[in-house]
Amino acid sequence: MTARLLVLALALVALATQPFAYDLLALKRSILLAAASALLLLPPMQRAFVRTIGGAARRVVVVAGGFALAAACALATQAPGSGERVIVLRGLLELLLAILAGLLVREVAWERGETLLRGIVALGGVLGAVAVGQALGLDPVYGPRTAPVPEATFGNSAAFAAFAAPCFAVAAARAGRPRALLAALATALLAAALVLARSRGAWLAAAAGLAAALLLLRRAAIPRARARAAGAAALGVAAGLAIALAAAPGSEAAARPLGLGLERSSNRVRLDVARSTLALVAERPLLGCGPGRFRDEYPRVRREREARIGTREGAASEVDHPHNEPLRLLAEGGALTGVLAMLALAGLAAVLARAPRATRGDDGSSRAALAAGGVAWLAASLTWSTLYDPACALLGALLAGGVLACEDEVSSSRPRELPFARLFAAAVAAASLWLALPTLRAELSDWRAARDGALDRGDLDALARAAALDRFNVDRQYSIGVQFLRAARGDAGAADHHLARARECLQRALDLVPAHVASWQALAEAAARAGDDETARAAIARLHALEPWRGGVEAGLAELLASAGRELAAARARLDAEGDSAVAPLLAQARALRGARRGRLAAQILDLIAPRAPEDGDLWRELALALQELGDDAGRRRAFRQSQIAYAVTALGEMQSEKARENLAVARRFAPAEPGSTAIEELLEACVDMQRARPDAARARLEALDPAAALGAAQIAPPTAARFLRMLAAQPALKLEIERLGLDRL
Repeated sequence: MTARLLVLALALVALATQPFAYDLLALKRSILLAAASALLLLPPMQRAFVRTIGGAARRVVVVAGGFALAAACALATQAPGSGERVIVLRGLLELLLAILAGLLVREVAWERGETLLRGIVALGGVLGAVAVGQALGLDPVYGPRTAPVPEATFGNSAAFAAFAAPCFAVAAARAGRPRALLAALATALLAAALVLARSRGAWLAAAAGLAAALLLLRRAAIPRARARAAGAAALGVAAGLAIALAAAPGSEAAARPLGLGLERSSNRVRLDVARSTLALVAERPLLGCGPGRFRDEYPRVRREREARIGTREGAASEVDHPHNEPLRLLAEGGALTGVLAMLALAGLAAVLARAPRATRGDDGSSRAALAAGGVAWLAASLTWSTLYDPACALLGALLAGGVLACEDEVSSSRPRELPFARLFAAAVAAASLWLALPTLRAELSDWRAARDGALDRGDLDALARAAALDRFNVDRQYSIGVQFLRAARGDAGAADHHLARARECLQRALDLVPAHVASWQALAEAAARAGDDETARAAIARLHALEPWRGGVEAGLAELLASAGRELAAARARLDAEGDSAVAPLLAQARALRGARRGRLAAQILDLIAPRAPEDGDLWRELALALQELGDDAGRRRAFRQSQIAYAVTALGEMQSEKARENLAVARRFAPAEPGSTAIEELLEACVDMQRARPDAARARLEALDPAAALGAAQIAPPTAARFLRMLAAQPALKLEIERLGLDRL
């Protein structure tokens, strides 16, 4: 009974899926917590736990004490009330439940090991069949898709392959037995699925597991065992290759090259992630950054080349685990955890090497299956974080427990130990269910909201409730926040409501993982669309602090505002970021807007940049034409006048005095009717007179000017015009008039 329950728990975790989930790991973690907690409360499990205590009391006390000390230290490093404490607690509970599962398997595997191994083989065969069907376009999980991907119920071909490789090794060892048709079928299906998944790390893991199985089957007294195992594997590989060739045109996986070097981008990404993780390890080599803290600490050491690769939707990518379990253990637990893991592996290897059998009636195939599965699991750990993935972690715990069952030790139980077992199980179950149930309820709400392929107002309300329930799930908060952001883009009438919800969800995600780059990016967009430029600027500043290669904050804000449809705010931000160098491209943008009959926005952008270029006659003329189209006569006259003054200054610089005089004459026609309003035109006319060697005409113009009007016009003149006025003020023939007007103080 106990062995069947353990296999059932593994099946629930591995088969758990939700077609519309953003990240299936959260669902599988919750299933692990809920299923393992439920198992702990069942009488068979409690009796097995009591036998475990009786048979290994000292080791249990030492392990429990060390675990409690590690948990206290890990939780003490987090701020009071911080959501990060919940993340650490969840990680510790998952590890504890995996350890308990291994200890319980140890108690039952000697008598029920065959049941356990048959369950693993059957589960692997089912998953292999689903993956092969997906490659053929028959997807019972996600439905018809344009790009068939063999990922079974894992939502990721690499995650599926990391789980399938140990199952394949176990199935291959079991297939060596006579009349083991189901094991042979599972071996072939898993081999075909691994070929189709195109995960090179899983290929190496499966090959290592198969080699271990063949080596140990050689020592077993089973005729033709190796031939049967190798034949089933070869048949599966051949079938996988045939399916891959047949499905190549429509297969997403087939589009990926098979290179083992840096010609494949994923190899470069993995290499960059490994190097960055080693940099993180070097910061705290002894104790690491803390359980579950890799995701939050990694952005500080992330390499630019890897960080620039975004998601398929264009969002910022993230790395929540290093795709290498030894590196993850070193990063989060330091050298101390690494040493303990090595000692544990050495102990398991020693137990298996000394034991002639793995179960009571073992003919050698069960021992070979456990060893092969363990070798494949360890090899898969080099290219996947197997303890981070709940399905792989539980599978590893079951295999390790099966190996420990080989120990020659008598287990006993005493009645007085049963209350302790019940109290311990109740405490662990309560903590696990407290973390698991909100996620499970939220996943159900997600599925109900998205199953019809469209999100209406009722669905969005359901998503909001799901986010409020599952407050400590960063992936859910981010994914639902993005859903509200998309809703705001498509529903202008309710945009403010959707944006408020999006910001609430994204803020919760950042409270859990302060360095979650994708959430900072989405929060910046939500704030920009809501008109909260300061919050958007602060979010972009934080984003660019995490990833400095993104460039300046103001430039990033300008790009974000433009993508949010706020072109004027984007133009203002770009002008602040780039200064005068932004004038020319913004002028081109305004002209394009006028051509698209968006004259008001064009006029607003031109009015924004015009003060930056007071001597650009074409810009001011463009502004005048835009204002004319809008019926703004006062603005049109002001802009036309400024354009003619700018043309006149340009003509003066080119020694074209007659052309300058014509421009100034036009400018006077657009000047206000108030006295002294044409002072700048008269001063520039005087410059034209001096350029034509007519000092008397220039003196007469200056004598007619009001001193206050002339000085005011000169003080606000653009740089080139001011230079001509200073040249005018330096003329000896005009000294008296210049002093009267106060222009000698320029």
